[in-house]
Amino acid sequence: MWGESSGTLWHVVCTLLDAMRGLAGVITAFVLPALLASRDGDPRGGWSLLRTERDGITVESRAAAGTAMPELRVTTKAKHPPLELLESAWALRGDGMQTRYLVERTVLSSEASERVLLLRYAPPAISERAVALRELRWRDPKTGAASMTFNQLHAHPSARAAGTPFAHLRGHWSFEPNTEGTQVVYTVLIDVGGVPAVLARSAQERAAVDTVREVVARAHRP
Repeated sequence: MWGESSGTLWHVVCTLLDAMRGLAGVITAFVLPALLASRDGDPRGGWSLLRTERDGITVESRAAAGTAMPELRVTTKAKHPPLELLESAWALRGDGMQTRYLVERTVLSSEASERVLLLRYAPPAISERAVALRELRWRDPKTGAASMTFNQLHAHPSARAAGTPFAHLRGHWSFEPNTEGTQVVYTVLIDVGGVPAVLARSAQERAAVDTVREVVARAHRP
C-alpha cells in the first residue's frame, strides 16, 4: 500500500535555487537587518505569523539554530483523508518541480516506511549541491493521523562524494483529521549553504506554500 515513491520538498529546493539566480543582482538593496530579525520570530522558539494567503493558508517563521535561514511552518485545510495526503507527500515523481536541476536521484535503501535517498542538483549560479536524505512516515491507527519527516544525513559518504552538501535540510509533514477533513502542517528548514539568507527568504516562503498546494492538489491522483 505504501508504494515506492516520495518527496515533494524538492519543489521547495528547486524554486529556491531558481529564485536566487534572478535576485543575485539586487541583494544589497534588500539588506535590512532590523526588518529581517523581526520576521524570524521569537529566537526562543516561538512562531511569528508572516501572512495568510487568500485561500486560507497561513505562513509562519521562527529562528533556527546554526543558520540565518528561518524555519517555516505552512498550515492549511484539505478535504482528503490523511493517508491520501501522506501518499502524495511521499510520492517521487518524474515531472514538475522535483526534476528541476536534478541530475541524480538514487534510492540508497528502502523499506515500507523508511528510506534513504541521494539527491544531486546542478543549479545555476552556485556549485552542485548533494544531500543524503532519510525519510520516515507513519500513521496512528487510533486517531487516523499521519506524519512524515525528512532529515539530512550529514556524515553520509555518498553525499559528500557527490557534491557540496546542504548546510541544513529537515522538515516534517503532519496530517490530522478533523470534522472538516484534514489539517495539513508542513514545517521545513532549507539552507543550501553559501547563499545569504536575505537573498533566499522570500523565495523559500513562496516555494513552501507552493509545495503544500501541490501535495493537496495531487492527493488521490496517480
